[in-house]
Amino acid sequence: MSGTRLPFPFTGNRDDPLPAPPDKVLNWMIHCVAYEAAKFILRDLHEADEYHPGFMHPGDSFGDVLCWLWTERDYFRAANMTSDLLSQIRVWTNPVPDPRPTLEQLLSGIRYCIHSERWGLSESGREEIIAFLRAGVPPFYGDSYDEP
Repeated sequence: MSGTRLPFPFTGNRDDPLPAPPDKVLNWMIHCVAYEAAKFILRDLHEADEYHPGFMHPGDSFGDVLCWLWTERDYFRAANMTSDLLSQIRVWTNPVPDPRPTLEQLLSGIRYCIHSERWGLSESGREEIIAFLRAGVPPFYGDSYDEP
């Protein structure tokens, strides 16, 4: 590999920051996180003996990406990713759960995948994220986000 040049300065030190991916790549990665979280939720719904509409846990990976976006102050993408997840479980699945999951049901599960201590957030930080999503997701999703 002599003479090979990396497209960014890298000393081999593990603590060196890596460059941020281009916006287009980051947006696609975030969409994939929402898609995988939707598959996780829907698998749980379809395998459950009965439908538990009050709780939908999207998985810890979704929570980690959400917290990372929050700590990076990328609130737009945090709301967009959550809206994407909501549309995946309400519209883009077959069969669509009946009744369709609501934003409030999704937020009840998201609360448990936000590991505040892992991301240096206070306990009130978790509630700030939930309150932000409650207000920030509807503009992305539209008026039908809580219709059955």
